[in-house]
Amino acid sequence: MALNRYPLWKNLLVLIVVVVAFIYASPILFGEDPAIQISGSNATVTVNDSTITTVTNALKLANISYTQLQQENHSLLLRFVSTDVQFKAREVIQQALGDEYLVALNLAHKTPAWLKSIGAMPMKLGLDLRGGVHLLLQVDVDSVLKQRVEGDLNNISQILRTERVRYAGITRQGANGVSVEFRTPDALKDAMSLLNQHFHNMRGRCKNWYWKWNSNS
Repeated sequence: MALNRYPLWKNLLVLIVVVVAFIYASPILFGEDPAIQISGSNATVTVNDSTITTVTNALKLANISYTQLQQENHSLLLRFVSTDVQFKAREVIQQALGDEYLVALNLAHKTPAWLKSIGAMPMKLGLDLRGGVHLLLQVDVDSVLKQRVEGDLNNISQILRTERVRYAGITRQGANGVSVEFRTPDALKDAMSLLNQHFHNMRGRCKNWYWKWNSNS
């Protein structure tokens, strides 16, 4: 049987260190709640009782429940049972408060108050430990179509010059159309054959000596 050759105080010291280390590492074990954090969009907008009333009434009308509501400094934090409820609540709250407030998705730690009181705060995990980052993108269709038509204008003009097909002018037609004017029927005929080969995604129609395209998108 092996004998402990260390004095009692050293063994107690090791035990105390292990216990203290476990206590200060334990907040990470309690997990996180899906949450929404509300704050003013600028320094002049504050979160007050009126803001809380607006938020709670909007959630009540939408039949969305929250588990806890906390007012911290100049912001408001609401906890929810799931991420699905969190996403629905964000849309409702943002619509109720308008652009004066920032309504951000968040994660709130469930660390007990007694641990926080002794400074045992959870470790902040980076994106790699959280599984990466998720982005929600919204496409501005009008801007995309506008840029596409402007690009087609430049490409059509360059192709006609390269192939030495003379044209009188090229302009935009409406939101997603292009109009090219020619001086002679022969130039129009050559351009129709040439451009149809390069722009399969556009449909054209001829009127007099004009050739007009409209995007299919």
